[in-house]
Amino acid sequence: MALNPLPTTQKSPSPLTAQEPMEKTTASSSRPLLGQLLLQAGVIDALQLCKALVYQKTHSVRIGRALLELRFIAEKDLKVSLARQLGIEFVALDEVDLIDPQLSTWITQESAIRHTLCPISKVGSTLTVLMDDPTEVSIIADLEGSTKLKIKVATATEVTIAHALRRVYGKDISGPEHYGLVIDENFTYDAQRAQAPAQSAQKASA
Repeated sequence: MALNPLPTTQKSPSPLTAQEPMEKTTASSSRPLLGQLLLQAGVIDALQLCKALVYQKTHSVRIGRALLELRFIAEKDLKVSLARQLGIEFVALDEVDLIDPQLSTWITQESAIRHTLCPISKVGSTLTVLMDDPTEVSIIADLEGSTKLKIKVATATEVTIAHALRRVYGKDISGPEHYGLVIDENFTYDAQRAQAPAQSAQKASA
């Protein structure tokens, strides 16, 4: 089957790690806001959410990215909550070994690396794709156009996606440097930037 590479549209600069929907003061749909989900689940507390919202506004990032950069939440907790919010599957690392490498025929390696995604199963006319950012609707539409299949989205941590890519596309993909993933243990922490929302929150409450 001839593969049609996805358009070379540049991916947004923050790799989410999932680019989770921007937290807003009012919900635009019945879907619960990610910050509220995390708060209700006891993953973060009200003060952390407040600081993250200030950080989100001052640095123009999504609420999940703000929580990660402030070290208020682990990536796995974020991805699990994002999956719950979107109603999609969260894939664990130990499930990656079950992926059929033949799925590489549906999405080119170049496209998979560029968009940080990986096909993980195909049932009938439905292709399940593991995505770092499951909110990228334009990428999903492009995949449906190039594969002529219905795309079902799942998400996982960046480490899991890295292993999935190596499983499907081969050992030549040797590490996260090949596709720009930010693995937890290599996370770059900017202490001065992280302190800003805390100081703003304190001023606001004074």
